[in-house]
This record gives sequence, C-alpha cells and structure tokens, in this order.
Amino acid sequence: MVVSPGVALRDIWQVHYREIATGRTWPGGRYENVVCVNGKAFLAAWLNLESPVHSRSTIYGAVGTSATAPAGGDTGLGSELARVVLATSSRLSNLVTLDFFFGSGQGNGVLMEAGLFLGATSSAGTGSLLSHVAISENKTSSVTMTLEFSLQIG
Repeated sequence: MVVSPGVALRDIWQVHYREIATGRTWPGGRYENVVCVNGKAFLAAWLNLESPVHSRSTIYGAVGTSATAPAGGDTGLGSELARVVLATSSRLSNLVTLDFFFGSGQGNGVLMEAGLFLGATSSAGTGSLLSHVAISENKTSSVTMTLEFSLQIG
C-alpha cells in the first residue's frame, strides 16, 4: 500500500451584513477555521455509502458566544446561540460555497464562533461538526447576516 499525503480540506468563512432599513450592505470579517475530526468521519462514511442520503435540509450553520479556541476534536460549538439551515450552495470545480442566512431575529449578540454541521437538524448539538471557527462579530436586530462558507478540497 502506498501512503500519500492525503486530500487537504481548506475552508474560509466570510461574513456579510445588510441593514434592513436602508438596504446598505457591507462585509464583516474573513476567517480561517479548524476542520473537525467528526465532520471528516461523516464525509468518509457518506462517500462509503454508510450514511443516509445527504440533503440541503441536513446542513446547518450555527453561531455562538464562546471565546474558547476551536480544536480539531470539537463536536459542537462552545455556546451555540442560533443555527439556520443551508440557504444556497454552489460549486466551481473543487470549491464548494455554502451560504447561511440569519434574519433580523436570529443570532443577535456578540458572536465569537461559528460552525458547519452535517447530518444535523434545527436543534442545537445535532449533527457532525465539520468546521469550527473563531470569529469576532456583533449582530443586531437591525441587520441580516449571511455566513459564507467556502471549502476547497485538495
């Protein structure tokens, strides 16, 4: 058996805001994350046809308030505040982009972390955490926020 360096997963989170009253938009921060072991295991099981059919309704983005540094062994956010189902997705070759939309009443507060969950439901703590990232954002009810997750394979 030949051992190779493997397939690398590199992902970026980008935050986008839209002011409800005026429609004005602006970018938030751009963050690199930690790819978590249980998310990688979920992907491997899915590729091996062990997991149920994966659909848009089982992919969730979440935000939280914990300032604890993300680690590869994490299975959830430190303090999950809100989660939303995948809004849109696209792919260009080996780059996948997933967008998670938080309305005016969702995820308001000082946000210190975000995560991407596969095989999840709308309940906090469900699913396999693929991506955990430390962020520094402040969301209020006067704005909407889109978390854009980009994953490059290889």
